[in-house]
Amino acid sequence: MIADKVEAAPVRAHVERLIELGMTKAEIARAAGVNRGRITLLLTGYPGNREVDYTETSGAERIMAVDCSTIELESPWKAQASCSTETAQIIATQYGAAEPLDLFYPPTELDPETAELYHLAAVALCDSCPVAAQCDDYAAARPETFGIWAGVDRQETT
Repeated sequence: MIADKVEAAPVRAHVERLIELGMTKAEIARAAGVNRGRITLLLTGYPGNREVDYTETSGAERIMAVDCSTIELESPWKAQASCSTETAQIIATQYGAAEPLDLFYPPTELDPETAELYHLAAVALCDSCPVAAQCDDYAAARPETFGIWAGVDRQETT
């Protein structure tokens, strides 16, 4: 064990179980209060398929505390959100994102230029979103500290 770090394998297994139960990586990250990139890194490892052996203790503890009952998996308005449309998938693909949520929760390993493009694409989707007000209310009612919600970078609001 490394100081302030714990073995990643049990945390990874917990995240995999939460995904099996229906949670998305973004939902897990939000519930744990960690960056979505941390969840992705736990699952996919470093470039070159090198698995993550250790992870920070504080984030690991928050991730391990997440269970499906701690969050609302579905909200009626989410189905109408611009980020959940086929258009969002097309835009994500054009920008090289694996999935639309990568635009709203950019992986931490992105270069600054690509991260800025993702940010602009996310904000543009939010600008045309019919449920942006509900999205903003949802984010404001929770400790959302990461990602783009209703066109606002939550790191800028904390």
